[in-house]
Amino acid sequence: AGVKEAVSTMGTAVSIEQLTAASKSARRLGASVVICLDNDEAGHAAVLRLCTGSQPMLLDVSRNFNVEIYVATLPKGIKDPAEYIEVYQEEEEEEELDKRFRSDVIARSVEWTEWYTSKLIDKHNASSVSSEERNTFSEVFEEVADFLTVFETEEIRSKTAKMIAPKLADLSNTSNIGNQLETAEALRIRIKTDLLER
Repeated sequence: AGVKEAVSTMGTAVSIEQLTAASKSARRLGASVVICLDNDEAGHAAVLRLCTGSQPMLLDVSRNFNVEIYVATLPKGIKDPAEYIEVYQEEEEEEELDKRFRSDVIARSVEWTEWYTSKLIDKHNASSVSSEERNTFSEVFEEVADFLTVFETEEIRSKTAKMIAPKLADLSNTSNIGNQLETAEALRIRIKTDLLER
């Protein structure tokens, strides 16, 4: 498809060796690593495994090699990068297909921490989950607060909490947890402060 800097993991079990090799190459090029796995449960579960634990693999690799790691999401209805190519290759010349993939997928990727916390929040919002299985706001808040503990410095915890707070504020509003008199900005600040204190 013309995306020359792409490699395949040959399955969804991404290893530390694969991430290390990709990170070393990215660092040499002054670039980032973008993970784009299958757009299904198995692919999402594989990325979640890289984001979780007391020492998430993505945190270790990004810190050890000083590279930013992003997660890309394929358009709805597209199972994997190969299917993306199949769907659009008849419409585009190779050069244009490369540009399209970069703008549709790579350019829309988000930092792994943002992707992961969005997944935590989705556990509360997901329409596919029954109300009995759906996490409460306080459960989501606790999971996010626990996640922040993996970061060693206050600066990174604060930056991550600031990024997550608006999403949690939106969630608290939809759950009618926020004080009606509290402005959206005040609620975001309170949630960020509460996350950091927790």
